[in-house]
Amino acid sequence: MRGEVVSPSADTISRPSYSIVRCAFFLFLFLLPLATPAAQETPAISALLDELTSPDRARQESALVHLSVMRGEQMNVIIEELWRRGERSSVVRRLGTNAITPLVRLLDSDDWETRAKALSVLREFGSVAHSSEEAVARLTTDSNRSVRYSALRALGRLDPSDSLALSALLPALSDSVSTIRSIAASALSRLDCPRSPRSLTTLLLELLKDEPPGQGSYNPRRGIVAALGQCDEFDERVYPVFLEMALNDEDDLVRADAVKWLGQHAAQHQNDERLIETLIAALDDWHARHEVAWALVVVGSEAVPYLNRRIFSDPTVLSSEITCPDPLSTSVRWAISSLLQIWPYEHIDPVYSPANTIAKLGPLAVRSLLPIHSDQLIRDTRRHALRQLGEDALPTLRCMIEGGSLSELLDALDGVRFLAHPELGLDPAVLNSLLPALEAIDLETVRSGSRTYVREAMHHVISEIRNRSETRN
Repeated sequence: MRGEVVSPSADTISRPSYSIVRCAFFLFLFLLPLATPAAQETPAISALLDELTSPDRARQESALVHLSVMRGEQMNVIIEELWRRGERSSVVRRLGTNAITPLVRLLDSDDWETRAKALSVLREFGSVAHSSEEAVARLTTDSNRSVRYSALRALGRLDPSDSLALSALLPALSDSVSTIRSIAASALSRLDCPRSPRSLTTLLLELLKDEPPGQGSYNPRRGIVAALGQCDEFDERVYPVFLEMALNDEDDLVRADAVKWLGQHAAQHQNDERLIETLIAALDDWHARHEVAWALVVVGSEAVPYLNRRIFSDPTVLSSEITCPDPLSTSVRWAISSLLQIWPYEHIDPVYSPANTIAKLGPLAVRSLLPIHSDQLIRDTRRHALRQLGEDALPTLRCMIEGGSLSELLDALDGVRFLAHPELGLDPAVLNSLLPALEAIDLETVRSGSRTYVREAMHHVISEIRNRSETRN
């Protein structure tokens, strides 16, 4: 009937109600993890972090795999928990690049130790963490010295742009802490100097002048010298300064560094008498001798007359007395060594030929020619020179066998073995004169670690000499 109220059937109510309930249920399941992330994720993270200290390597690696794929708030929780547990920075590094963003966030921490530790971990990431360079550069002016130090070290590994690096490093060169100045100078020396502003050379020269002398690895002046050595203005402005420093600087290692950079640029100054005389004079400085020898090889034949004059003007050569031990000064030995290294590669005026020098020195040169087998670069030259001396070398070799140090004994055995070779044609009777000295070697006086080697070398040399005698007879 038209006016009758009709009640809806059960079916018309149940279908829509069921759909609504079902949607609400699935929506609840979807939103539940988002509503309680800490309650759902923290226990899992804690368990994985516990696995990192497991003695089972496979479990450690499995935990790292699971942790490294986490990101966002989960990674923040991981980093903070590792910090709380005091884990090494290497563990954080193994979490992968997802850890970089949380680490950068920690650079804003109020705790200086947290900032310093985050910088140390970013440093281990190297250029992979390049995106953090600006945040790291800001901390090079931090109020805490440890943070400034860590920021400079990290910045050097992040491969920053030259402009950003300069803006961070130049103020650090004037830091009140010498270690920080040293780190800044060393980092500056690794920049591409030709692209740096011209005024940088002036600034570095002023800093070099004002920086007080120091010793050891963290010496700011060494870093400044390295930066100046690579500048494109070296020949114009730095070269004269380094000539002076190579001889007169108060810092031993700075003098050696100045010589090294003079050697790097020696090819452009081969005919400069000031350079050669500076290098010859620096032979007296034991800190710089290795660098001097290398620089003289770069100078080449132009240095040979100067080396000869240095050798034959030395009082230990002028005395002409052969004593035991070898009377030659160490400077003369290094000069002879430099001659031998130049000899094979340069056309040398016969007047100053190293062969003539060795002939004039005679037995005095023997110790400077040994060991003949240890240095491949000039092995043939040393052999040629020792062959040239022949029998004249034996008195010095006997002296080294009878009263020398362990290294001198080994060098002497090396020399005798070479001279005993049949191709050299030395008289076996002359070689036999060395047998008493060789047989009298007391192996008990040789330290135990070298005793077997000395015994074998000694027996080999004695056998060589006796075979020569038997062959001749």
